[in-house]
Amino acid sequence: MKTLIPLFFSIFVLCSNILAEGMQFFHGSFEEALELAKEEDKLIFVDAYTTWCGPCKKMAKNVFPKKEVGEFYNENFINLKMDMESQPGRKFDSKYSVGSYPTFLFINGSGDIVLKDKGAKPVATFIKVGKMALSKHDSSDKFAKMYEEGDRSPKTVLKYIKSLNRNGENSLKVANNYLKKSTPMNEENLRILYEATTQADSRIFDMFLQNESKLQELFGKEKIQNKAKFALENTIQKAIEYQTISLMEEVYEKANKSLGKDASAFNQKAEVVYQASTKNIAEAIKSSKKYLKKSIAEDYDAQFELSQILFENFEKEQEVLSFNESLICKCAKKTAKPEHLGFSAKILHLNGKKQEALDALSIAINTLEEQKQVSAPYHDLKRYIENN
Repeated sequence: MKTLIPLFFSIFVLCSNILAEGMQFFHGSFEEALELAKEEDKLIFVDAYTTWCGPCKKMAKNVFPKKEVGEFYNENFINLKMDMESQPGRKFDSKYSVGSYPTFLFINGSGDIVLKDKGAKPVATFIKVGKMALSKHDSSDKFAKMYEEGDRSPKTVLKYIKSLNRNGENSLKVANNYLKKSTPMNEENLRILYEATTQADSRIFDMFLQNESKLQELFGKEKIQNKAKFALENTIQKAIEYQTISLMEEVYEKANKSLGKDASAFNQKAEVVYQASTKNIAEAIKSSKKYLKKSIAEDYDAQFELSQILFENFEKEQEVLSFNESLICKCAKKTAKPEHLGFSAKILHLNGKKQEALDALSIAINTLEEQKQVSAPYHDLKRYIENN
């Protein structure tokens, strides 16, 4: 299919996505975005906004620039901003009837709305909306038919693998059949290899490691490391599901090969997650102490995450609660972040320290209200602790 987008522009967009953290927006027209959506079998995300809209400005300032938002939206959508009072915006509105701002539309390459959502969102909710749109965009049957009828071209195979991955289906069989040992690693096949890398315990991941330098040249080092972590994390979940130590050993080995200086911290955290998820109290505490001492002694957000992992798996285990109280209270005291204080209040309350929990919440609430941020959930938690 012929695309209207000049080659130099596509290269510019690719490079920008590698270098920047937040959402990267396509600078062509909506019609050009439609062509690209057809070509890449992606949805277009449209931010329909106006220059005077307060919630629109908040999204642009506080949500779109976030790293986690950029990682998700840049990977899965063609992002387009549409000023609804411009001439292209008025033309767009005549077809899609926006009406209020901001409105978020997810549109396929045929121009059909897959999902429409309105109003400013916090980061987590905004990502959930995107995931909901992806779940409604299922073209795997179309590509399966093409594949079974004999179309094994790189373009079709890549789209088929992407559609399977997008719908949570296993794409390794298709990838393994296509990527033989003798397959030349040109750009098309490297893109297939990148997309197919979903599990660390696979031949595809071994090929990924063998071609790591070529993949880094094409996608950038950070993106390749993130892809490796994604595949490793999927195998950790498989090891937890089947309680298989050998899979964890494979994770540790392949993390060492693929993550460089980040491997040690990744493996220490993986050990915590595995031991906590399989309810091994003694090993969970032991591995947590090791991770805390060796990798995150000064990383308070990572300590907060560790506290959450332990809480999710050992909410009623007193030995873990005692360790967790020490962990999160030191973290909250050091940072004074409302989210850290609020979580420390939960742990303190479970350990029978009601007044200390209420004191922590009061500090969190005062901080949020001084900053004119939402404090309602903290008030709700405070009322619950007061009455229980």
